[in-house]
This record gives sequence, C-alpha cells and structure tokens, in this order.
Amino acid sequence: MRIVKAALAATVAATALLAVGAPANAQSSAASPSPYEQQIQDLLKRPGAERIDANTVRLTEGATVTFPAQNQSAGGASTNASAPRTSDWFGCAVGNLCMWADAEMSGARLDLWRCGTYSLFNYGFPDRMSSYSNNQTGYVISRFYDGGAEILNEGATGYRRNLYYDWAIDGSGRVDNRIDAVKVC
Repeated sequence: MRIVKAALAATVAATALLAVGAPANAQSSAASPSPYEQQIQDLLKRPGAERIDANTVRLTEGATVTFPAQNQSAGGASTNASAPRTSDWFGCAVGNLCMWADAEMSGARLDLWRCGTYSLFNYGFPDRMSSYSNNQTGYVISRFYDGGAEILNEGATGYRRNLYYDWAIDGSGRVDNRIDAVKVC
C-alpha cells in the first residue's frame, strides 16, 4: 500500500509540474543561430556547395570555409616551428594551405587544397587574412597578392601567426589584411 501511495504521489507531483510549465520570462535553451549564418547561406548558394557541419561549407573548387563556433575561445594552437608535418598543424590538414581572418590562427578559416589561383573575394576573405599555415607537401610555393601584385610568398611547411609583423616583399608595407588573392602550389 505504501508503494502505491508513493507512486500515486509522484505521479500527482509530476503532473502538477507539467501543468505549471516554465515561467513566462524563462529563456529557451535552443541555441541561437551563428552570427555567420548569412555568410554560410551565401556560400551554400554556389553550385556543388555542401554544409558539412554547423559552421563549415565545402566548395567544389577545392576550398572549405569554417566559421568559429559561438563559444569558441580566441587563439590558435601553439607548436614548434621545426616540427615535421605529418599530421594536422594548427588544425590545418596535410596538403592544405589554411588562412585565418584573425591572428594566432583564429577566427574564420579558409582551407585550399587544389593547385590554382583563388580570389579571396569569392569566399568572403578579401583583405581579411591575418595568419596562415602552408601545410602542403613537396617543393611548392604559395604566392599571396594584393591588387595583382605579389606581396608575400611561402614554401611548404611555412606559417605566419600574425601578419601584422610581416612586410610585403615589394616594400609596400605590412601585409596584414591586404591579401585578396592567393596562388596555391
């Protein structure tokens, strides 16, 4: 009898809680949309583009754009510059040239893995690049351009954590937030 009374009391209590519901001023626990959602939707309009997770779009021409998660902390990974590249480095897969909008390999990231020339305007990255990792293999050089002029180049396994400190090879000033095209390989 005690068990039946206890079960009945628990059922009544649970029913009362369901009937009361949440207070009118309670916030929903549903996640708010990414602040990058409009940029993601714009990229998805391109033929062959596919969303591979909440913050990443893969494009058919050999590029992936990844936006930071809302609660992702700033700053990238640290590593030893002389370490051999046998795996991801700064989150950049082997064979890729990865570029970040912010210093220290943070913020939105563009990964390129096919040889070719890419206009960063096509990916929402013109004049926004502040760090990169050239995690390609072999004897390749990536070339970075501003208005058609080469201002920086980097061989495979090179990286820059903060382009604010780098000067253009033509002496025209700092390269941070100036790059609008890149030739990979």
